[in-house]
Amino acid sequence: MEMPLASREGPVPPSGWAAIGMAAVQCDEEWSAGLTWCITFDTLASRGQMATRNPRVITVLDRSLYEHVKRAAKSEGVSISAKVRDMLREAAELDENRFWARAGEQRVRSFKKKNALSDREVWG
Repeated sequence: MEMPLASREGPVPPSGWAAIGMAAVQCDEEWSAGLTWCITFDTLASRGQMATRNPRVITVLDRSLYEHVKRAAKSEGVSISAKVRDMLREAAELDENRFWARAGEQRVRSFKKKNALSDREVWG
């Protein structure tokens, strides 16, 4: 099936149209069924690599989460993509902090004073 051309003025999705595969995606806001209509471009997939240095992630958000991210991005004056990247970076930092907190707790539980070295023994 040939993909129709689209514009911001008013895309008209064909019946039963769906985009699946590894490709760049252009999405227009809601159309009549309340869904987001996405057009994929197969040029990137046919080259075998993306035309950018940074990897891309395509994900699906429920409407309320999407609206939250959209509002947060607008209030900070950044793109939705930049806001999602920043939120993921913060989540990764929190995840790393939880890991090190658990590692520290394990060390505290396994500490035995009789095996500990004194300051003098360590630093001379």
